[in-house]
Amino acid sequence: VSASTAVLGSALAWITTRTDLVGRRFWRIVVPLPLVYPSFVGAAAFISGLTPGGIVHDLAADLGFDLTLRLHGLSGAWLVLTLFTYPYVYLPVAARLASLPTAFEENARLLGDRPARVFTRVVLPQIGSSIAAGSLLVFLYTVSDFGAVHLMRFETLTQTIFRTRLFDRDRSFALALLLLVLALVVVSAERTIARAGARRGALLTGDATVGDRRALTVPLGRWASPAIGLVAAVVGLALVAPAVSLADWGLFGWLRSRRGGAPLRLDWGDVLAPTW
Repeated sequence: VSASTAVLGSALAWITTRTDLVGRRFWRIVVPLPLVYPSFVGAAAFISGLTPGGIVHDLAADLGFDLTLRLHGLSGAWLVLTLFTYPYVYLPVAARLASLPTAFEENARLLGDRPARVFTRVVLPQIGSSIAAGSLLVFLYTVSDFGAVHLMRFETLTQTIFRTRLFDRDRSFALALLLLVLALVVVSAERTIARAGARRGALLTGDATVGDRRALTVPLGRWASPAIGLVAAVVGLALVAPAVSLADWGLFGWLRSRRGGAPLRLDWGDVLAPTW
């Protein structure tokens, strides 16, 4: 998950920050929005939408397709966690790309380097600390997640801790302690990488003038359609699809209550509890 979010988040950050993507400002707003979904809510939305009776399954059936997909196991957990945690990488990388001085990139281009070579030799070393810090946060989130992996029926450390808490407390405590130590190591590594990145950035930008801090725009050319397709696909899967599935789920419950079924109850205490 950390590797896939590092690639996806960095690619989206570069596309929405450094290219002439159509509607770039709009995409910079909506791309990180999947962060508002808890991973278990996103997992539940995917499961309900793809199972028989779900909006995606029924729509495919109306079109003549038999779309009976079962998201479970490693692949399902990987997909859900990747879609809902890539903003942890996207946000710091996009911020770093927007603040980089462009003098080094301009010099590399004047020396004849292609855009891909400029990115790998000049840009990537400067954003590496941001990618690493975001990936470590994703790693910490993934190893401590319980809801999404439980819904996907994938055995993880947190599930083992929960399952053994009653009949094997010694093992449960040992695993919880292991998780705590792992979290401390990840947090320490993230802070170390962040400080190293800040020092490196200060050295690289020490002689840069304010005018040099404008972001270079790379023309996409023939890659414009694939780029906007990638961004739209990620936003569609991670933001729009769960919202539609949850709305369909809520509408189905409301209609069922109107037709004499169990009433759709809303416990405002549970809704407002997280605000305290």
